[in-house]
Amino acid sequence: MHVVRRAAYQGHAVPATAGYPRGPFDADVLAQPVMEVFEPEPEFPYGATAQNDMQGVPLYRCRVCNGLETEETLDQHQCPVSDG
Repeated sequence: MHVVRRAAYQGHAVPATAGYPRGPFDADVLAQPVMEVFEPEPEFPYGATAQNDMQGVPLYRCRVCNGLETEETLDQHQCPVSDG
């Protein structure tokens, strides 16, 4: 069988370069949403785990230097020396 190849009729113009897609919607509808920074308060206190029933680790404040310490580090706490 003899096959004859012919160029097909092009029904529309072929663009030379690619462009941006356009559709029936405005650009502001298709734009990505603007994200606002939202920092909620912590849901669980410091040190909350499933093993301690989501209860926080108690923190102790030093009356001299106002430093925060956990119960495990109370014995090692030393107030910083001031030069005044």
